[in-house]
Amino acid sequence: MGRLNAAADAAIAMGVLLALGGADAMWLGWTTQPPARLWWPVALAWVLGGALALRGGPVGWPRVPLGLRWVLGLALLWVAWLAIAHARHLGLNFILSVFCLVWVADIAAYFGGRAFGRRKLAPSISPGKSWEGVWSGMAGVMALAFLWRWIDATQPVDSQSLYSRLATAWAWRAWSAACCCSRR
Repeated sequence: MGRLNAAADAAIAMGVLLALGGADAMWLGWTTQPPARLWWPVALAWVLGGALALRGGPVGWPRVPLGLRWVLGLALLWVAWLAIAHARHLGLNFILSVFCLVWVADIAAYFGGRAFGRRKLAPSISPGKSWEGVWSGMAGVMALAFLWRWIDATQPVDSQSLYSRLATAWAWRAWSAACCCSRR
């Protein structure tokens, strides 16, 4: 199959197509306010596609038709670009908090898995991953979230972080649920 899903000859054309998709999204104003109806199908496709990829393992990917792999790759790159462009519009503090979430999760999972890893997570896909690494990554992200919420509350920042936005959204939902339950 080779590198890039055998797309080496078409890579420039695909790059141009991706750039045109990004320009179109900018022209439509989607970098400042992407349509909400876009994210739900993307999230569903990501979850279902991830489950299928885990079930098929690394040997299952070449069985997917080449054209479909190219379309999926371009679609995923375009959606990832749109998410990053929108995150940048929300503010530097927000996008930095998203990047740090990924970095801290990876670093904590790596070191926690190395130190405590016993039970394998998905040996056929990535033999070095363990459930202990998963829990370490989650603990690292929770510690980061508490630290970042404190920074948001005590320091001047240009925007709310991902953690402050999530806390605000969940606090509102919890308050709404409490009000609904107390009226019964």
